[in-house]
Amino acid sequence: MKLKSKILIGSALLVAIPVIISSFIIGYQSSTSAYQAMEVATNERLLAVRDITKGRIEDYLGNIDKQVRTFAQNTMIVMR
Repeated sequence: MKLKSKILIGSALLVAIPVIISSFIIGYQSSTSAYQAMEVATNERLLAVRDITKGRIEDYLGNIDKQVRTFAQNTMIVMR
């Protein structure tokens, strides 16, 4: 093998190895960042659904409470 070809192969490896390593590092970091962002967004959605459901249940129970109070004050309702 000639010296010229050895120098070309060596310089190609010197360029390729850092590029490959940096691409793996950047890929890993972006994957981790995307996972964390998705996890935060999912948690926020779940909290929003929880709060909405809580409000609906509280409204429903409030309506039932009002109905019970109204029926309790109604003289047309007969207790046996």
